[in-house]
Amino acid sequence: MVSDSIGILIAVVVIAGVALPVATEAMVTDTNSVTNETYSPATLPANITVDNVEFGVVEDSETITWVNGIDSTDTAELTEGTDYEVISYEDGTFEIQSYADYSEEDGDYFRFDYDYKPDGYIQNNITRTVVDYVPLALALSVFMAAVAIIT
Repeated sequence: MVSDSIGILIAVVVIAGVALPVATEAMVTDTNSVTNETYSPATLPANITVDNVEFGVVEDSETITWVNGIDSTDTAELTEGTDYEVISYEDGTFEIQSYADYSEEDGDYFRFDYDYKPDGYIQNNITRTVVDYVPLALALSVFMAAVAIIT
């Protein structure tokens, strides 16, 4: 009888060990990062929509940098409110208003680094926190049920 109970406990632990990571993967609570996405608008001001929007760009995660096309070590970070405006974080659209050193003819470009919310991302902060602890709660429940079966 004890050996059967131990077998049941091992089976429950193995099933939980496989099922819980799969369930956790389906619940998206982390954002993804993009670096070095480049754009070379013909004229300024220019509206630019970044490629990886899915459920929106994370607010205040963007860094927009001007890069000199002749000497790529010559860079400058743009300032929100002066050099660019956020049109929509939800759509991932930014307006580069002006930048004195920008010249498309010289091969200059703007480099975007940002975080975005991937497909399936849970928007609500409280829900994300709860979902982060669901696998732990499930694992404890499965373990307690297995111990109850044995005893």
